[in-house]
Amino acid sequence: MQEWAIDRYGFSHQTLQEYFAADAVVRLGPEKGAALLEGYLEDPAWKEVILLYAGLSDNASPLLLRLMERASRPAAGKDLWLLAARCMGEGAQGVVGDPLDKLVDALVKMLAGGDSLPALTAQESGEVAGLLKGFAPKLLPARIQTLLASERKGDWLLAESLLPPGADPELAQAVAARLSPLSSSEEAQERQAVMAALG
Repeated sequence: MQEWAIDRYGFSHQTLQEYFAADAVVRLGPEKGAALLEGYLEDPAWKEVILLYAGLSDNASPLLLRLMERASRPAAGKDLWLLAARCMGEGAQGVVGDPLDKLVDALVKMLAGGDSLPALTAQESGEVAGLLKGFAPKLLPARIQTLLASERKGDWLLAESLLPPGADPELAQAVAARLSPLSSSEEAQERQAVMAALG
């Protein structure tokens, strides 16, 4: 703590303040903590507190449900979906079943350029794909199969980027088989993307 003025004290570094705030919210319990944080989901000053809370809480499901409900509203942007993915990347516990499936589906649709969801930048796409492989590796094979069944070449490239480490060799071969013909594409950008994906 530092004395900033007479009888006015503050933390020497904001990270300490964010940690203690997250810890205090965790002590409220999952429902009360999520209810309190709901009012700050779109406040950039609270982003780190929310991420820390997700990592500290032993049941972040109420928070993720509120985040996804807010993110699903028509006026919401991609920032709430990204925050939900980042919370899961922080090791959020207790998010299983239907809520986790819905989050994974929404993130994959965003990566694929779903019409009703906001588009991601290339950097955000890479981050989300990496986060998905970290927190949902068992849910990705079914989504990859769906992407491979598509006729969109971009979906095939997305399928390759979502292959989790240690993926089923048959699934990896199916992805490579879909991408191989594109390595001789007339479009240079497409050819480069396939070559990078296939190594």
